[in-house]
Amino acid sequence: MEKLRTGFHGYGVAVKRLLLRGRRCFELRWPFGRPTLEYVETHLVDHCNMNCCGCSHFSPLAEPTFADLDVFARDMASLARLFRSIRTIRLMGGEPLLHPQVDQFLVCARNLFPRSRIHLVTNGVLLADEPESFWAACRENRVMLKLTVYPPMEARANTCVELCRKNGVRLVVTYTKRFCVWLNGKGDSPVNATFTLCRKTLYCPVLREGRLYACATAAYADFYNKRFGPMLPQDGGLALDKKDLTGREVLAWLNKPVALCRYCAIEKGEAPWRNGVAKAGDWFIATTEWPQRRG
Repeated sequence: MEKLRTGFHGYGVAVKRLLLRGRRCFELRWPFGRPTLEYVETHLVDHCNMNCCGCSHFSPLAEPTFADLDVFARDMASLARLFRSIRTIRLMGGEPLLHPQVDQFLVCARNLFPRSRIHLVTNGVLLADEPESFWAACRENRVMLKLTVYPPMEARANTCVELCRKNGVRLVVTYTKRFCVWLNGKGDSPVNATFTLCRKTLYCPVLREGRLYACATAAYADFYNKRFGPMLPQDGGLALDKKDLTGREVLAWLNKPVALCRYCAIEKGEAPWRNGVAKAGDWFIATTEWPQRRG
């Protein structure tokens, strides 16, 4: 029975991905009105209170950096001009609960996107310390908490669940014991193939200080390069204040590979989650001892 359920889940995920790809294609080609953006994520802080080795957002390498509420409001307003809606807005980090104004970001996002799904992604370490104003902002702005439970937090996960239940806030819990290792240190991956594979499974545009990036690796590669020396290609992203920019031009830009795609491996790897001092090879499959897996 467990195998049957797992099979149904895998089939459901595949169907959902296929439908989302079809929807993105429709939005890109339909010539009338402003399109809808399927998804965007952005950091409230770049740093984190955990040092997860191989973090896909390079947060262990980031200096403490807090998003500016006025800049966030300006960028959200730019997206609202370009798109009639955004299906999912994910506020994250780093650890977003480190930001002292986290509740105000929730209010701002909801005011500009009244129909969007707004998710706040947290590791839960600080959840019990949040004031009533935070819980009220989550309730009143229909924000769903996405709790990622890493091994050190497993014993406290039920407490986080109870906190959300008590405060009337929706919660989704994901337990994570392994991280994906996805970078090819040789930089010789076929760009179009890696991009096509990525877009079949992931669609995660990142908003950072007035610019959109194709993915988190492209957005935050500078964290890696500043710590370990220039290695990963960096691009300037797409400026949202570009004159006469349209939403469909944004979608078309997000539908093209970037230079960094040649560092994204076709064969991904996995590594057990660990907390510690980041090493240069934590993100690269050729420098890890862990077995590779396909897809």
